[in-house]
Amino acid sequence: MTEALRKTTERRELQSRAVKLMVLAGVFVAVEFVTEYYLSFTIGLQYRISLTFLIRALAGFSIGAIGAAVSAITDILGGLIFYGGSMIIGLTVVRALQGLVPGVLLYRKMTIPRIIISAVISTFFLNIAGLVVRYWTTGMPLSWKIATPSLVVYAYSTAAEILILIALRIKVIPVIKTLLYNGGVWPSQEKTTQE
Repeated sequence: MTEALRKTTERRELQSRAVKLMVLAGVFVAVEFVTEYYLSFTIGLQYRISLTFLIRALAGFSIGAIGAAVSAITDILGGLIFYGGSMIIGLTVVRALQGLVPGVLLYRKMTIPRIIISAVISTFFLNIAGLVVRYWTTGMPLSWKIATPSLVVYAYSTAAEILILIALRIKVIPVIKTLLYNGGVWPSQEKTTQE
């Protein structure tokens, strides 16, 4: 009888954690959507400046690889609401990868080397991939003359992202850890490192 009770309790805890993860993912979709489409500004036709990377990093730290779905859903909603349903599937895949990289690298372990690797991959290389997809789908040739300013902008934004995430790691992550443990999103018996 006690074995059946223990299994039932474990199942309920897992279901409760799954529901909390889904709710948290929904909150991240909403916050990422607002950050991406309302709290950002565009320079020229190509560069959008926003703090979306911060939301992706927090989602990756909090809910792991589910961050890929958060970024993809945000991109799909943006396409439906602002572009009349027209979307470039390749860019949605790039956005999903930009959510996946922090989810894999930063989940419960936001260390400085992981922050640097995550920022370089998600901001620098995946933005270059997005640039290539954008030009490929429009049929325009991508030349070195066009790509060079983008590489410089992506390098600067990667450096800024690394500095902001390191500051976030020091001040905000301990509070988020406490909330996730006390809220039952993360199991309390597991430990995380933050070195």
